[in-house]
Amino acid sequence: MALLGLPLLVLLSLSATMAFPDGAPELTCNPLFDMRPVHSETRPLNAKNSPYRLVQDKVDFAPKERVKVTLYTVGKPFRGFKVKSVDEQGQEVGRFIPGGGYKPLSECAAATHQSRAEKEHVEMHWLAPADRSGRVHFNATVVHRYYEFYMNLTSTLQQ
Repeated sequence: MALLGLPLLVLLSLSATMAFPDGAPELTCNPLFDMRPVHSETRPLNAKNSPYRLVQDKVDFAPKERVKVTLYTVGKPFRGFKVKSVDEQGQEVGRFIPGGGYKPLSECAAATHQSRAEKEHVEMHWLAPADRSGRVHFNATVVHRYYEFYMNLTSTLQQ
């Protein structure tokens, strides 16, 4: 039994020491990571002091409807991010459509950066499931530098 857990432990240990310049790896879809970057020995900064904003163009969705989600800065640029979509019960819902500057994660309802180049603005498009309607919200983790990141940024409705 202990031998079965060893490969996973080795993988997680290696992952925790590596940088991911082309986006969050699929393993971050595991609930154990809970939107935390795979950066060893780091702690998030206070989200209330974040220079980053996450806005969506609508909250209510119909089947197959798109929602525009924009991540931008009002201060320093960012290098990495992960944005996840959730319904009113906090369950992941829908999926992101591939686009410029971001890529969807196939194992969860999230999108991440495609490069570690500095960014000031990323516009993403989310697609509602074909079989339901409801309300969607977005949560983000945004990385300025390896040791400087903000978690639990919650989307607001675009004015």
